[in-house]
Amino acid sequence: MRALILSDIHDNIEHLRLLREKENDVYEAIIVAGDIGNEIAEEFFSILDSFNCPSFCVYGNWDHDLTYEIPRYNNCVLLHHNIEEVEGFFVTGFSGCLTSWGKNPIYLAHKNQLNEKYSAVLFLLDNVKKCVEEQKQELDRRYQKDLESLFKEAKDRRRKEYKRRVARLELRKELEIEKIGKAIEKVYKTREYKKYQEDRSVLSKATLIDNRNLLFKKIRSSGVPQNKLIIVTHERMYKIAEEGMSPLLHIFGHAHEYKFGLFKGTYYLNAAAIDNGMSESFGRKKLLPEGYCDVTILEGAVTVIRKFLFSDNDSTSLNSAAGQGRIF
Repeated sequence: MRALILSDIHDNIEHLRLLREKENDVYEAIIVAGDIGNEIAEEFFSILDSFNCPSFCVYGNWDHDLTYEIPRYNNCVLLHHNIEEVEGFFVTGFSGCLTSWGKNPIYLAHKNQLNEKYSAVLFLLDNVKKCVEEQKQELDRRYQKDLESLFKEAKDRRRKEYKRRVARLELRKELEIEKIGKAIEKVYKTREYKKYQEDRSVLSKATLIDNRNLLFKKIRSSGVPQNKLIIVTHERMYKIAEEGMSPLLHIFGHAHEYKFGLFKGTYYLNAAAIDNGMSESFGRKKLLPEGYCDVTILEGAVTVIRKFLFSDNDSTSLNSAAGQGRIF
């Protein structure tokens, strides 16, 4: 099977258009490892539909607003605990990551349970915030009225006395805002809210554990041969072998750093980013040029060609014969 694999578009639809111009219909599948972007989703799926092959994707932290029901006119399949067959291989995975789970159903269920458990203190906090906002708005109105009066009374607004009086008004406003805001701080300091914060801090990790466990459970019950299995997530999953899993290939992105190799019988492919605009923000080397992956899977061997958007000089990564040992 030959697959086009990409990740981390970050709303950069121009790069996806360029990829489509460069690539012919020579692939049996397209796989996207997340971070499509909330703003470009409709055109993104439309471009994938223009290829003459099925496509599969997961969501990342840039996709938190996207629904898990892809419109029917799109042929792309959202991989979320479902197993899809393509060219004799089986593709599966789950959407979301620790940074943002978006509308991941497991996350939403956990969040709803948490909010229900602490509904009393959250209701109190919501009411206090509304009251504080109303008081701030009233304060703004009084401040503007006092400022207008001062402006009219002043004979020369360039004089130091006028500026001092304006400064005193501003200081008084700041002190009143601080005093008003203490009502919210009071709620934050309650024992109940602190317990809510503690439970909320482990919510994302619990969501990851439950998504992993459900995925592995479905793989085991499906009877799919793992030497034909491809797992796709936005963020790399660790300790797959310790879970008794040995998929042929694990595809991910998120880290914006292209890597490929073999570890404990599984090929790991970090497809990096097709948009490099965020890499430096995380202290990583800027990806130049931006790229994607041309992957061939044949008789248990995986070969990756790293392709570049702004260059005709593509590079072939280590294939199965050379990718031995720990790679990450």
